[in-house]
Amino acid sequence: MSNDNQSDKTDSIMSNTVSSLGNTVDAFANKLQRKLSNKQELLEEIERKKQYCGQLLLQAMSAIRKALQETSKINLGARFEFLLDVEDRDGWPKLSLVLHDTEYPDEKDHVFFASAIAREENYFVLFHTGSEKNLGRVDIKEDSDLELVPRVLKNAVRTFLDTTADYVLNPKQAEDKFEPVDIIDQEAEEKNTDTVNLQAENVFVDDDISSDANKVSLADDFDPLDL
Repeated sequence: MSNDNQSDKTDSIMSNTVSSLGNTVDAFANKLQRKLSNKQELLEEIERKKQYCGQLLLQAMSAIRKALQETSKINLGARFEFLLDVEDRDGWPKLSLVLHDTEYPDEKDHVFFASAIAREENYFVLFHTGSEKNLGRVDIKEDSDLELVPRVLKNAVRTFLDTTADYVLNPKQAEDKFEPVDIIDQEAEEKNTDTVNLQAENVFVDDDISSDANKVSLADDFDPLDL
């Protein structure tokens, strides 16, 4: 075989190889681009869904806050009252309705929580007590889910109020505060008492002298002064 024929055959093989590989590369590139495009669209859809659910969740919490504000106005007598607090928890609102006991202002044994929670693609409102007792949950995925909030909230608050009423009607009584008396303070108190007794007693009066000794007897006949 001549060198020219050999060269032509080699060029043909190389051309076919490049052409075949090029088709494979193009097919791979197109397939990859489609997958990347689909993934981007999916991520954008997830992000839109998150924003949408987040807005619904905030709407739900706004309605819950108004409802709890009305609940906080319940008259519980002179000793008790409800306090409504709002805090930020991981970027989402958390509402707390606290039973405030004026006899024990630092204790928070009776608390109702309404928490907005966003975990990955799950958005929901959780109602629970300070002891982490679950009173209800509403998953927020679409507008119609907001219709469930009033009913679940009502049942949760009713359960909390029943427990609260039991405590308000039968509250913990203030303990008698017993403070030990220091011996030195007691002796000082006794000395002060003795001093007061001495000051009250007229030490310059002789016990043998009648109490009327220094009094002037009134005259039977007393003529008024001429003015």
